[in-house]
Amino acid sequence: MLTANATFFESASAATAAVQALNIEFMIFTKVNSTAPLTLLHTNVLDSGDPGFYFFGWTYLYDWVVGNREAVAFQGDAGNLTILTDLELPLLQQARTWELSQDFAQYCRAGVWYVTFVMLFVAAIACGYMVAARGHFEGLNMLELSRVGGIVWVGRPLLFLRSLTALCLLSTATFNLQTTGYISYFAAVPTPWYKTWLASSEATWLVSVVNDIALVFTKEYSVYYVTPNSALVWFVVAVLAYSAPVKAHVALHHDCDIAEMNLQVVCTSGDIAIGQITRLVMLAIIVVACNMVCYGVARTVVRKPHCYVKSLLLSSGAKYLFLHSGRIFDDVYYLDRASAALAGVLTYRRGQTMYALDIKLWRVFAIPLSLANKNNPTLDAALPLLN
Repeated sequence: MLTANATFFESASAATAAVQALNIEFMIFTKVNSTAPLTLLHTNVLDSGDPGFYFFGWTYLYDWVVGNREAVAFQGDAGNLTILTDLELPLLQQARTWELSQDFAQYCRAGVWYVTFVMLFVAAIACGYMVAARGHFEGLNMLELSRVGGIVWVGRPLLFLRSLTALCLLSTATFNLQTTGYISYFAAVPTPWYKTWLASSEATWLVSVVNDIALVFTKEYSVYYVTPNSALVWFVVAVLAYSAPVKAHVALHHDCDIAEMNLQVVCTSGDIAIGQITRLVMLAIIVVACNMVCYGVARTVVRKPHCYVKSLLLSSGAKYLFLHSGRIFDDVYYLDRASAALAGVLTYRRGQTMYALDIKLWRVFAIPLSLANKNNPTLDAALPLLN
């Protein structure tokens, strides 16, 4: 017990000495008597000559610690004063709307939700065609939902927006405002590993956009490298985010400027930066660099491939990323209806006629079906396209 009391006394003495060194004072304009001139009097909050006032002085200092008072320093030609203000209870002030990024974040969130619902809608349509075709579809083509279906049904701009939100999250530190009930403070909270890997997977939407743009150059080689490219980007981005997370930068510097004499003083207490533009640029460079590396490896390892599908109803992604083996007979390309849905072609069969709505052209085509394919369920359930 004596040891605890001694330790407390040492801490209290050190705190008292530290506060006295700051020379925080009380100030008053007063007259010693009715005939004396007006005089400026000031004394230290913890005046060593008046230890009986220490208890009351600490109550004032406690108000300063919890933010109900401020210590203001005045420096003049005749001397300096550091004084405590009157009690100022916290005021609830609405932040200026133009200073917040909330509106932009809401637009980005709406874009992300739109992409999600559209992709779910396309996946549901493809599943419906799988059931209607009784399992006669190209299963590996369904893995191109984001690369083919996303580009056709959603478009590059919104996919880029979704990937940009993921890259911004990966380039931002997690900085939460917490409170003890008396003091509010910022705390850096580490991101759980599973959230890091999930956000890294969202960066592959940018890979899909880059791959689609690069189809002009990669063409037949695309099917050999796009999947390893996405996996590589996912792995590299996740390892970077996990091993070298973005850290918040906090700089405290209390600066005040007189906005209007005797009326308004504008003060800045410091700067808090939670994002890094360099990390955002680095992630974009990683996506492009991985695309170039994977394409270079595929071009070196794989012999010159050939694409025998030339249908004008197929997008570039469907033409070069879908599997077409065993589906071309008598110069007619038989595309399964689930894959056609991913490529933006919705089909409806009535008797021996297949009606196809191409959402890319907004045109409807009526295609007669051959009776010779009745004995081949795979061809009979497919959409015949003139090659």
